[in-house]
Amino acid sequence: NRIALKTVHPTRVWDSWVLEFVVKGNRTVRLEQDEIFAKQGDFILLPPGIPHYGMQVDEHDVVYIHFKMSGEESFYNEEFDSGRIVLPATGKFPKEPDVIAQIIFLLNEWEVGYISSSFFNLQLTAILSQISLYIQKERKWRDAHEKLSDKIWGYISSNYMNNLTRKDFESQFQMSYKQLNNIFSERQKMTILKKVTEYSIRQSCTFLLAGCTIEEVATLVGYTDYFYFLRVFKKITGVTPKEYLRHFLLSD
Repeated sequence: NRIALKTVHPTRVWDSWVLEFVVKGNRTVRLEQDEIFAKQGDFILLPPGIPHYGMQVDEHDVVYIHFKMSGEESFYNEEFDSGRIVLPATGKFPKEPDVIAQIIFLLNEWEVGYISSSFFNLQLTAILSQISLYIQKERKWRDAHEKLSDKIWGYISSNYMNNLTRKDFESQFQMSYKQLNNIFSERQKMTILKKVTEYSIRQSCTFLLAGCTIEEVATLVGYTDYFYFLRVFKKITGVTPKEYLRHFLLSD
């Protein structure tokens, strides 16, 4: 079915699964201790026998379907499992294939009696399998990207003093700098080379406080041009190295 309203999700307990697709707007639901905030492009999967209710007034356009199928609660497993339908309580549904169009077509054909129960169940299982496959692939890619981002950060912290370039990262990780930068910046909220600069200046502050001269610090963090180091230091910290030291000396 499909519903477009501005309302609070009613308090209910179903004896069937309910799968909702948010086509437009937002949908908020509390499921036991879990609070679900779904927006356009998300789905919500409500299990049978568990009370759920809305948390606020939502304006939404939702396509939903009730179905009965055996299932059990399970915990997230990093291993890819294509042999089972594995779905979280909420997540993104794929745009390709268009699962909403498939669901609407299936419901319409069912209502007018053009398809049998066995055909309906077969098609619904296929749609759920598509969503499960999409979710697992997204998680797998996300986990892989998290690990790669951590490796990039580790490479930066170990080699920041070596005047790192885009080619250094491409050589180290066997990927284009653009790909690496997209993955890294999505998680670190800054580009790879900006992180290199920011980290080198942070380290230079530590060296200054340890008693190294400004010239020594510039060399230690990989700057061959002393005056360029001064400009970068001030750009990152807002003060010159001498002002930075003076501030800490006065603080002490």
